[in-house]
Amino acid sequence: MLLCCGEALIDMLPGRTDAGEDAFVPHAGGAVFNTAIALGRLGASAAMVTGLSNDLFGQKLEASLAASGVDATLAVRSDRPTTLAFVTLKGGQASYTFYDEN
Repeated sequence: MLLCCGEALIDMLPGRTDAGEDAFVPHAGGAVFNTAIALGRLGASAAMVTGLSNDLFGQKLEASLAASGVDATLAVRSDRPTTLAFVTLKGGQASYTFYDEN
């Protein structure tokens, strides 16, 4: 089994509403989280050690792991909010603004 340890968060990527207004679209993410997802999709036996919130975004992260066959039984659950990473693109370069409890 491959054990992935790191942060799971929600990337808020720029997008547009159906009305053409600027918006942010939530996507499950985090570098190590994405590695675990890729391993699971490739059929590797993978598990993720991370903190997962009991909030709606934490449930989305857990569902994404399960859908990719990644074991999340070692994840620590809490009532703290999921970290959100708002992504802006300028000149092809991404910059991030993080929102969390701290």
